[in-house]
Amino acid sequence: MADKYAASPIKAVVFVHGILSDHTTYANCQAKLAVGRPNCRFYYVDYDFNEPIADNGRYLAKALREHFNDADHVVVVAHSMGGVVARYACLSQKLPFVRTLFLLGTPNQGAFRTATLTILAQMSRGVIGQLWGVRPKKVGVFDLTRVDRILRPLLDNSARTDHIDYVTVPGRYFYRGRGFFEHDSSNIWRVIFGGLDVGLELVRAFLPLLSINMLRPHDGIVEEVSNQLMPEKVPQRDSERRLRSEKRKSLRRLPPAPATYAHVVADAADDLMHVQLTGSEFVISIINEIIEEPSLDIWMPAARERYGETVDILDRDP
Repeated sequence: MADKYAASPIKAVVFVHGILSDHTTYANCQAKLAVGRPNCRFYYVDYDFNEPIADNGRYLAKALREHFNDADHVVVVAHSMGGVVARYACLSQKLPFVRTLFLLGTPNQGAFRTATLTILAQMSRGVIGQLWGVRPKKVGVFDLTRVDRILRPLLDNSARTDHIDYVTVPGRYFYRGRGFFEHDSSNIWRVIFGGLDVGLELVRAFLPLLSINMLRPHDGIVEEVSNQLMPEKVPQRDSERRLRSEKRKSLRRLPPAPATYAHVVADAADDLMHVQLTGSEFVISIINEIIEEPSLDIWMPAARERYGETVDILDRDP
């Protein structure tokens, strides 16, 4: 991590991995972001995904607070469960130096029901071994089924995150139009998850009581609607971004505020599985562009013009 007593402000990118992963998943991303940034520092935070999300969130907040000053400029890039851990950290105490939080394939609305997670783990264990060799009795794994319950008590502190730009990026490999047998056999992950996709359909057909219903589009593990912090299909779920938006709407006399949340949906995401998000050239290019700009509010209009219809940037702030 960084030296807290170094001359400030410093610029840094902190990577937080997901479940059944570690910092090596960001090797390509870190290498690409380092090009042309000799003064930017890069750090990884490894944590035990079997431990409770709350414990990991407090650990992350403590590590960040101990190593950065308030004037520093820190970008956090988090994948999967790591995004929930990072949200917990930012809600648990104010971290003024965290300026942007990327949530790649993060199940912000929760991943699966407990039974669903257990069945999926058992189904795929024989196919891909360690990828889903989860230990169902571990608290950290079950916490993915109750993200809303874990974060809800912290949402009273949502103002602590008003200064942070949030960016959610989903994988959409299983989009609505993809058939159950339309998978690229040259890519091992598409073979694996394509096999699971077919397997889940068989489970639905023969064991309806044990059906695993994942709403398309999804990345094989996390649904896009779960990745969003303000999903239209789940309006009853609060988040720090939804609460900020609602607060702004209630205070009508305030001038328009800069947007601090964007959900980036790209044509390129239709080829991305959950495990591919951190190494995707497109995702890395989006991260690269956003951290180059002073704010997300400045990046969005230029990006809409640049990408046109190939990228849909949903701005949910008033």
